[in-house]
Amino acid sequence: MQDDSRAPDHNPDDSDYASNKASALDYVMREARDAGVRLVRCLWADLSSVIRGRAIHVDALRRHMLNGIGIPASSMGLTTTDIQAIPGLQGQVRLLPDPTTFRLAQYAPNTALMLADLYETDLQPWALCPRSFLKRLLADLTDQGLRAQIGFEIEFYFAVRTGEGNYIPVDESLYASSVGMTVAAKVINDIVHSLDEQQIGIDHYHPESGHGQQELALLPADPLTACDRVLLVREAVRSIAWSHGWYASFAAKPFEAQPASSLQAHVSLRDRYDRNVMYRLDGERNRESTAQQFGDEARWSMAGLLRHMQALTALACPTVNSYRRLLPTAVAPPYAAWGFDNRHAMLRIEPLSWREGDSYANFEVKLADGSANPYLLVGNMLAAFLDGLANHYELPEAVNGSPGALEPEERMSRAIAALPTALQDACDLLEKDTVLAMAMGSPLHNAYLDVKRQEVKAFEGVIASLEQSRYYWKF
Repeated sequence: MQDDSRAPDHNPDDSDYASNKASALDYVMREARDAGVRLVRCLWADLSSVIRGRAIHVDALRRHMLNGIGIPASSMGLTTTDIQAIPGLQGQVRLLPDPTTFRLAQYAPNTALMLADLYETDLQPWALCPRSFLKRLLADLTDQGLRAQIGFEIEFYFAVRTGEGNYIPVDESLYASSVGMTVAAKVINDIVHSLDEQQIGIDHYHPESGHGQQELALLPADPLTACDRVLLVREAVRSIAWSHGWYASFAAKPFEAQPASSLQAHVSLRDRYDRNVMYRLDGERNRESTAQQFGDEARWSMAGLLRHMQALTALACPTVNSYRRLLPTAVAPPYAAWGFDNRHAMLRIEPLSWREGDSYANFEVKLADGSANPYLLVGNMLAAFLDGLANHYELPEAVNGSPGALEPEERMSRAIAALPTALQDACDLLEKDTVLAMAMGSPLHNAYLDVKRQEVKAFEGVIASLEQSRYYWKF
C-alpha cells in the first residue's frame, strides 16, 4: 500500500501528481471491473467514531475519485444516536476516496471498500476531517526528522441476540482458551481470510478474558495505514460475524459482568536514517530500568504523552460507556504513569526480545478503547509527542506495580496525574489543553467537544444495561 502519510497534500494542478493519480485511478477501475464490483463503499469515521459511508456505483467511480461526492456537512455533527450537536454545520463537503486504500470486501457480494477524506467544495482539506488532521500531524513529525510506526491490538466481543433484544456472549471460555478458539473458529477463520485478502497484516489472535471476547494484534505500519486498518478491521469483523448470526462489538464495556475491551497502540519512533530511537544510539546505555537509557526523542515524546494524557482521554475514551472501563480496580487504573513491562501502567515499555533486539523496541499506550476515532487519537498523540520534543520534557520516575496502590501524596510528589473518570470531565480537560487545541485547530477542537457534550446529555439518566445495549452495535 502506498503511504500517503509521508507528505502533505499535493497540488491537484501539478502535472506529476496528476499523472500519478491518473495511474492510480486506472488501477482501481481495472481491479473493480475485473472483480465484478458494482458498488464501492467510501467510508469515513465521524466525530463520534461511527463509521459512515456512501456506496458509489462502479460506473460513476472514476468521476467521484476525481471530484468527490457531495455529503451534508451536518453529518459530522451527529452523535451516536444521530442527534445533531452542531446546528451551524450547513451546506455540503466533498467525500474524496483515496485510491491507495481500494480493497475488495469478500464479505459483501460485488462490493469494494475505500477510505475517504473530506474536502471543501474547492477541494481544500476540510477542517473537520479526522483523516486530513492526522496527515497534517504526520507532516509535522516528518519535519522533526522522525516517523512513527504503530501496531494496534484490538479487542472485541462476539454475542448472539435474544428474542427480547438482549446481547449474550457466545461462550463462557477463559483467557487464551482453546475452547474459545474452537467456538469462534469458523468466524475467526473467515475474518482472517478477509483481512489477508485485504493485505491487513495480522500478528496473532487469541480469546481474551471475557466470555466471547477476542483480540486481534495487527502488524505495525505507518500511522495513517494503521488507522485505516482499524476501520477496515471493524467493518470486516462486524460484517462477517453478522453473516454467521453473531453480533460483534468494539464498545468499551458492553457487558457489566465481563472485562472491558481496549485498543492498545504499540508505538516506535525512527529517525531519518531509519534507526529506532527508543534506546540511546551512542553506546552509553545499560539494561537498568531508568529513563536515561532511552534516546532523547523517545524520552521527550513519552513525557509529552504523559503531560497531555488527561486531555487525551476525551479522544481515547470518547463515549459515556468508555468510563465503565476506567476504574480504580482495573488492571491499568486511570493514572498517567509509565513503567518497564508494567501491565498496570497506561504507558508500558515493552520488554526487549532476546532475538529481535532494539530494532523492535516500542512502548504500549493502553488508554484507548475501540470506540475511539483512530485518526483523532493518533493525531493528538503525535501532537503530544511534538510538544515533548519541542520543550524537552523529562520523564518522571517509572512506576513498579499499580499506581492506584500508591498513597495520594506519593502520586502527587511523583507527578502521577489522575485521569478523568467521566466523559464530561475529560471534555473539560481537552478544552483547557492549549497544545491539543492548537494542533486540532479551533473548528475541529470545538466541533469535537460539541459532539461529545451532546453525547453526555443523550445518556443522562440512562441505566447501565440500556446504555450498554445502545452502544453495543454502534462500534
